[in-house]
Amino acid sequence: MEEIKTAYRKLSKKFHPDVNDNDPFFEERFKEIQIAYEVLSDRREKARYDDQLRNFRTANEPPLQKPEHRSSVLNRKPKKQTAPALQLSKRATQIICLLCVVLALILLFLVEEEKEAEENLAKKPLSFSVGISMKEVNRIQGRPTSIKNLESFEIWYYDSSLVIFKNGVVSEYYNRSRNLKVPPESVQP
Repeated sequence: MEEIKTAYRKLSKKFHPDVNDNDPFFEERFKEIQIAYEVLSDRREKARYDDQLRNFRTANEPPLQKPEHRSSVLNRKPKKQTAPALQLSKRATQIICLLCVVLALILLFLVEEEKEAEENLAKKPLSFSVGISMKEVNRIQGRPTSIKNLESFEIWYYDSSLVIFKNGVVSEYYNRSRNLKVPPESVQP
């Protein structure tokens, strides 16, 4: 009897509708578990149910139901039940469709953002000159190979070429390696 009680508690926790978002499938299973416990915990009910099972040989009848009079059991038509796997696959299909729509929107957003970035890049200068900020030089030329800080100057080295900044803007540059992205007409020695 203790074994039945333990199994009932374990199954009740697993199939309780509150734990499973009030899913109708789990609600039905929970009711079946309660009925089975009522039958198995009462010795007379269990004996009547065992007699019904011995006398009743239809495969359509669910195995655990509250015992009824034999005549009503024989006249009853089997309930049409939906398969739980089918219910889960419908939900899974809905979730997959929703994820596909979200993914398509994200991809569309990224494509538009990339187009906008390309357009902005086309509008921005691809070279720098005197008076341009450090940030712009970094964007156009890239990271320097080394940096030296002097009192009021900062020097960025690109191999043997260098860019000199004063107060955060280019004050002069020397394109010795011919690797600086500067306009051709403003080439300095």
